[in-house]
Amino acid sequence: MKSTSSNHCLFSVVIATYNSAATLDGCLKSLLEQSFDSFEVLISDGGSTDNTMEIAAEYREIVSYAQSAPDKGIYDAWNKALPNVKGKWVLFLGSDDCLADNNVLQALSEKAALTSSETLFIFSEVQMVESINSMRKTEIIGQESLNFYRTRFLDEMLFSHTGCLHRSDTFNTFGLFDIGFRIGGDYDFLLRSIEKDVMKIDKHERVAIVMGQGGSSSSYKTRVLTYQEAIKARKKNGISHLSKILHYRLFVSYVVYFINKLFGNKMLITLSNIYRVMLGKPKRNSYD
Repeated sequence: MKSTSSNHCLFSVVIATYNSAATLDGCLKSLLEQSFDSFEVLISDGGSTDNTMEIAAEYREIVSYAQSAPDKGIYDAWNKALPNVKGKWVLFLGSDDCLADNNVLQALSEKAALTSSETLFIFSEVQMVESINSMRKTEIIGQESLNFYRTRFLDEMLFSHTGCLHRSDTFNTFGLFDIGFRIGGDYDFLLRSIEKDVMKIDKHERVAIVMGQGGSSSSYKTRVLTYQEAIKARKKNGISHLSKILHYRLFVSYVVYFINKLFGNKMLITLSNIYRVMLGKPKRNSYD
């Protein structure tokens, strides 16, 4: 039996769902099979009309909280779950994410035990796949050095928020996620809570999460909004919104959007793969 009923569990895993029946079982199974047992799972559902909540009920051994009601997006869903967490660290997963192997939480617990008390966030490497069903690997996010990410963090968020550990008391100190953001609420929260002190970020040097290519900010259709909201988050947190990097990425996102609009997805994939080969990255079969 997982020790999820303890008031002193180490990890609280928060999952926002909405009509997630096709993927939630795989996500929860990867948690149930963990060798480490000091964790709980909280599911905040946006009012699913499929059998998402029935699947959640099948995992009572690890799910300590499961509520379903209409919400205003993923950040609103997370905010509803956060007052109920018991863990020292909070980990956010998408319903179509899964842990990379059965020892992920054990490894994260060892990393957390060694990290500085000043550290508020520990991010991990994330293996991208074309889809959770196919599991065909593409690229790994977060492979560069910790110093690289600390140097660049105030300019843009280059690591994945999925699989990022947050000290739970950080939410008491700095508040919850701003639901005025559609995609950039995680970056806004991290900027707000590190208070420009990038030493509060640490890195777990291994792949912890497997994530499908279709994450909320991975589509060319939403990347324009992603960079717009990153600029907004910087400005909101007292950082100049005049970022060369972010404005360049925003420009590229507009170019990608209009290439697809004018020439179609096939041409977009072809041009994208030429660029990816130049960078030494694997080709992709879709760009949506």
